[in-house]
Amino acid sequence: MEFKENELRQKIMHALVTFRDEKGLSQEQLADYLQLAPSTVASWEQGKSLPKIHTLYHLSVYYGKTIAEMYGETTPVASDLRSDELELINKYRSLNDTGRQVLKNTAEGLIHNTNYVKNTGFSDARAG
Repeated sequence: MEFKENELRQKIMHALVTFRDEKGLSQEQLADYLQLAPSTVASWEQGKSLPKIHTLYHLSVYYGKTIAEMYGETTPVASDLRSDELELINKYRSLNDTGRQVLKNTAEGLIHNTNYVKNTGFSDARAG
């Protein structure tokens, strides 16, 4: 697959703006988080320059996105996932280790509560 540099630059520029907006951050807030000048973030979003690969990776982790998504790739990771499932995955990816553990513990608690588990029509072997 051949990419034209200008097309790739436009895709990255769009992704950077979109993901920052989704997070509800200003350019200044993002620059502060990255310990960069606000003009650097503005330059990326205007397509005048591009972030270095390690910065792009850092942003992908922060936003809970894949590197492919940072490059403007919109193909879903797994086509069998619904949009709400992908949303949960992205939220999970944006959490730190403590937040991820809390989320996993919460999910585990829900699984063991019959009020929240789908009724499959089969009896639960644990219920016996």
